[in-house]
Amino acid sequence: MHRPWLILSACFLSASVSPLAKADDVLDELDRARHAYERQDFTAAADAADTATKLIRQAQAEAWKVMLPDPMPGWTGDEAQSNSIAPLFFGGGTSTSRVYRKGADTVEISIITSSPLILQGLAPFLSNGLISGGEAKLVIIDGRKVTYVKGDNSFNMMVADKALVRVKGSSAVADETLRSYLHAVRMSVVDRVR
Repeated sequence: MHRPWLILSACFLSASVSPLAKADDVLDELDRARHAYERQDFTAAADAADTATKLIRQAQAEAWKVMLPDPMPGWTGDEAQSNSIAPLFFGGGTSTSRVYRKGADTVEISIITSSPLILQGLAPFLSNGLISGGEAKLVIIDGRKVTYVKGDNSFNMMVADKALVRVKGSSAVADETLRSYLHAVRMSVVDRVR
């Protein structure tokens, strides 16, 4: 006798669930991995877990786009690009970049995160200013240690020990323009993006 009300209540509740309560692709893949693992179907479990990891890296790459600044006056900006790099290549990671143009001049800002190669290999050298001499020179910009590489006209720095930020200009781009773009990168966002 109470079943019709129970069914009607269940239908009402399922129709009123907010979009936030619905599962997303990452959670679906993680559930698929768990169920496959419980069945001891390790191939399917690994495949689903790998897919979830790829989706998470893609979301992470998209989140980093907000760090990229708007074009400086007189410049245009291409659409920001993001890529997730599989662990097979350089230990994996996330890359986000945007190219800015003014006539024949270009500036590219790139951000690399979640890469063991960068975070464990290069980060200590950039964070401590240990790369200098020859083409590379340590400079301080906005109180941060930055390595300038003359050969490729670029500024490189680690932010919060989790992101490599690189601002590279074509050969005719002035130092002050590169510094302006580096200053415009939204460094405070790094602390919020995980």
